[in-house]
Amino acid sequence: MDARLDSDSSGFTLSPPKGESIHVRWEEVREIRTYKIDLLSYDEICLCFEVAGTGTTEGGTLWIEVTESDQGFRLLTDHMERRFPEIPSDWYRKVMFPAFATCEAVLYRAE
Repeated sequence: MDARLDSDSSGFTLSPPKGESIHVRWEEVREIRTYKIDLLSYDEICLCFEVAGTGTTEGGTLWIEVTESDQGFRLLTDHMERRFPEIPSDWYRKVMFPAFATCEAVLYRAE
C-alpha cells in the first residue's frame, strides 16, 4: 500500500501506511530532486525534498521521498510548481524519457 499525500499552498503532509505522518512547510524546503526508479516492467517517478530543521542527517536536514504511486502525488506537484515557479514546466516529461534511465535532476535549490 502506498502513502497518502495531502498538500496545499502552505506545504504537504506525507502519511505512510504505517508510522507517523510528516508535515513539511514549503518554506522549509531547501532542495527538490526528481529521478526515476526502474521497476523492471515500468518506471516510477520520484521527488525527494531536502527539508530544513530537526532531522536524522548531519546538519539538521531530512530527506523526504514521495513517488507517483502515492495518493495525491499530482496535486502535490501542482502546489509545488506554484510555490516554486523556477521549476521548469516540462520537468515531468524530461524525467520520464528515456525509459528505464534514472534521469536525476535538481528542480529547486534554495540560495
